[in-house]
Amino acid sequence: MSIRRGNHTGLTVELTEYSEELAFLPPPDEPAERHIAVMAWLSRFSRECGCGDPILVGCGAVELYAGCGNATDFDIIVPEIAKLSTHLLEIGFQRSSDQRFVFHPGHSILFEFPASELLPGEVPVKVTYEGTDCYIIDPEDLIANRLENFEATGGGIDLVYAYLIYHYHYDRLDMDRLREIVTRRDVRESFTFVRKLHDETNESKLSTGEQSGRLANECQRRRG
Repeated sequence: MSIRRGNHTGLTVELTEYSEELAFLPPPDEPAERHIAVMAWLSRFSRECGCGDPILVGCGAVELYAGCGNATDFDIIVPEIAKLSTHLLEIGFQRSSDQRFVFHPGHSILFEFPASELLPGEVPVKVTYEGTDCYIIDPEDLIANRLENFEATGGGIDLVYAYLIYHYHYDRLDMDRLREIVTRRDVRESFTFVRKLHDETNESKLSTGEQSGRLANECQRRRG
């Protein structure tokens, strides 16, 4: 990697190889592979810059677990937010007008950095992509996060996300830990719905349309 180090920002010039790699990422119409490829790229870049290990959370993590999140936006937890943002700007990224995001106009990548560390008790999962270790919030925490959003806002999409992650990854979930998390975060009612819908889907072979109908009805019920 061709990098020259300076005395002020740390990385001054010759980051062209990192920038050029963006052109070879999987396209947005291959969202799952694109997400993990972008995370591998960002992980290498962040470590090279001395900014720590980035962790994917939010809808980007939903995309990887359930294939239905967001194909362009990445919510990233990283220790050195300001430093990493500065280095991204050096290789062609730009800040949004409200200063919330760092995005690349030519490659449909948008990073948001909501925090420098996970919430207490949250843990990441390590995934290796083409030799690079990447970190994603674990599915139990992500399910609880989506249920919290649903209960706080009534947004049905978060209930759908929580259900799909639970349904697709049921066999690998740490159920004891998941029950502890949803109890601690006080989202047991919505979690019970997700669990029962999963069981009903397996027992009665509910169609996709029937599952969608159950989810829509629950959202309507919660809205009152």
